[in-house]
Amino acid sequence: LFYEAVARPSFLRVAGSNWGGAVTPDDEDRYIAEHVKPVDGPVVDLAAGAGRWTTVIAEAVGADRLVAVDSSLPMLNVLRGRLPDVPAVLAGAADLPFADASVGAVVCWNALQAFYDEAPAAIAEAGRILRPGGTFTAMTFRRSEDPVYRYFQSAHRFPQHEGGLRLFEPEDLRRWLTEAGLTVREESGPGTFVFLTAVKEA
Repeated sequence: LFYEAVARPSFLRVAGSNWGGAVTPDDEDRYIAEHVKPVDGPVVDLAAGAGRWTTVIAEAVGADRLVAVDSSLPMLNVLRGRLPDVPAVLAGAADLPFADASVGAVVCWNALQAFYDEAPAAIAEAGRILRPGGTFTAMTFRRSEDPVYRYFQSAHRFPQHEGGLRLFEPEDLRRWLTEAGLTVREESGPGTFVFLTAVKEA
C-alpha cells in the first residue's frame, strides 16, 4: 500500500519530471492496452513487482496467456494474492527461464531502471525469447538534459540504488534494442518519461 500510494507517485514525479501530473495512471494503463499486441505464445510481465500492471496486461491479453516474472519473492507473494490465476516465476531479468522464440510479448513497465547494470542483458533476453513479430513494451526514464535536474534525479536513493539513481540515455536504449533484434515501433513520453514499443524482427 505504501509503495503504490506514496512511494511510486513520488518516484514518478522525480524520475519523470512529472510535477504537473502530465502522466497519470490511466495514461500508463492506456498505453499498455493499446501497444501490447502479442503474437502466439505467452506474454511475460518482466519485473512484475506487486502486480499493479499485471492486472492491466491481463485485461488486455487475457490472464490465461500471462506469466509474471520478478526477482523479489515478497513482491510475487503480493501479486499471487492479487492474481491467483496468473503463474508467477522467481527469476532475474538477465537470465529468463524461457526457450528461444517462445514468447508472444514482453512487458517491462517502470522497472528497467531498477536493474540499470543489467538493462542491456535484460533487453537481449527479451529479444531472445520473443517470437518474430512479438513486441517488447516498456516504460522507464531518461536522464534530464538540465544539469540541475539531473543532479536531483541521481540523488534519489532507495535499496537498489544506494549510490544514487541512474537513468538512461535514449540512444543507449535504442542501441540495446537494435542489438537484441528489435525495431522501435513507437517512442514517446513527456518530461523524462520513456514509453516505447519495439517489435522482434522476422
